[in-house]
Amino acid sequence: MSHKIEELVDRSKEGLLSPKEIGWIEFALKSPGMEADRYALLYALGKSGAKEHRQTVESFLGDPDRQLGKLALQILCQFWGETSQYLECVCKALSDRSDEELLMLAASIAGEYLRDEQDPSMLRYLIEITESKDLDPSVITCAYQCLARSVGRDMRQVVQMALRQDWDPTVLEEAKRRLLAETA
Repeated sequence: MSHKIEELVDRSKEGLLSPKEIGWIEFALKSPGMEADRYALLYALGKSGAKEHRQTVESFLGDPDRQLGKLALQILCQFWGETSQYLECVCKALSDRSDEELLMLAASIAGEYLRDEQDPSMLRYLIEITESKDLDPSVITCAYQCLARSVGRDMRQVVQMALRQDWDPTVLEEAKRRLLAETA
């Protein structure tokens, strides 16, 4: 990664990019020959908060380079807080058991979204992942923590449970009751 791109990434974290720099980043993302720097450029665009460039970010959803696709989903849902516009993408990611990183990202997005909103499909996926016997324990733990967030557990409680590896069985019970109520 060039020094200029590193500098843009650092400045994007502070919200210090000018419209001209953001325009250059978007141009560079679409330019041949910049493939090696696309992740850093996309990250900088996302951290800049330049939602007017949503279509550029969206173009990376489902990119053959799965890291770029994950980053695009993270930008749209976590950086920009636009999960409600990407529910289908999040549910698709929750159903994809072939990429554990994507699954944990989608679980995190779903857990936070479900704190204030309803989506029975998302909730069902989190429950299924939490109850899975086939997934890596780290994925199951992540899904459980996100499920705990979705039923209103404070982040401090969730962190404490994770540190102690202490699962509160009422989390799953509450989530199942909520799912029944949302689908009734």
